[in-house]
Amino acid sequence: MAKYFEITQGKKVLVDDDIYEKYKDIPFHASKVKTKFYARTSRTLMKHSVRTYLHHLVIGLPLNKQWMICFKDGNTLNCTRQNLQYIRHSDNTQRKSKIQKERKKSSKYLGVSFIPARYTARIKFDGKIINIGSYMTEKEAAVAYNVYAKNLFGENAKLNNL
Repeated sequence: MAKYFEITQGKKVLVDDDIYEKYKDIPFHASKVKTKFYARTSRTLMKHSVRTYLHHLVIGLPLNKQWMICFKDGNTLNCTRQNLQYIRHSDNTQRKSKIQKERKKSSKYLGVSFIPARYTARIKFDGKIINIGSYMTEKEAAVAYNVYAKNLFGENAKLNNL
């Protein structure tokens, strides 16, 4: 079963029963980051953290900067254990990348660009750009990108529609 915390700005946070019992007396507030709200307290409840986010209390901080916490349903005020997971930053980039129609690039395919006389396929992984290769046709480069993306990101891969 899950319960709601009342926080500022008329927001509510969904948490598991044990988390509710443990932190029900701690004042949390709605902290806006870009367009999303997160439950945060100004109390120091974790080492090396002046402000503590509720989702960090639920599953802990990621071990290093390559990892982050992802909200499976996209609702940042749903801090139940089943909604939280660790995900690599590079996988999150794949999940959240803009849809191809919104892009204004030299190719209609993701990871493909036109360099005079050739199409090149590239992908970004762990902050590094990997050159996959150069191809005569745009579609060949898109297929090569899809194969490489599947190998790197598995089910989280953002693929071209061919």
